Amino acid sequence: MSQNINKYFRYFLWLAIASLLVACESEKMKQTEFGLQQNRFLLSLELVESAGKSLQSPELLQAEIDVAMEQMDQGLKQAFEVNPEFLKRLDIRLPKLYSGMFITGIENYRLGVESSDREKQLEGLRLLAQWSQFWSSEKQNIQSKLIEHGQKE
Repeated sequence: MSQNINKYFRYFLWLAIASLLVACESEKMKQTEFGLQQNRFLLSLELVESAGKSLQSPELLQAEIDVAMEQMDQGLKQAFEVNPEFLKRLDIRLPKLYSGMFITGIENYRLGVESSDREKQLEGLRLLAQWSQFWSSEKQNIQSKLIEHGQKE
């Protein structure tokens, strides 16, 4: 069972690729609605990925687990702020997959940890692995669209 968890966490780490997405090019970009949505989207991915990495460390102290879970909560909070219309501009499938795999995966994993429900945790990890597969195959296209739309704004 622990091998399955490690397998799912490896897929989860593919979210690290999100950190390679284009950063905002100027202060003005940060002030546009597109820029705000982009920041929320990228921040959600980065926070959750960072939390996932932290939780894989062996022999974690409870305080370290608490920090990682708080990061995950903050990533989820950012994810809820991402407008589906923004995601649709990047990829027509993105709103459904981001909500159904990424957000639901985090929620299930988080709830499973809180309630010591291993099945819920594994379901969350399974959804995150599916998200990771989509993300790894489409990240370059989405990254290009972020750049393209960002320059138009």
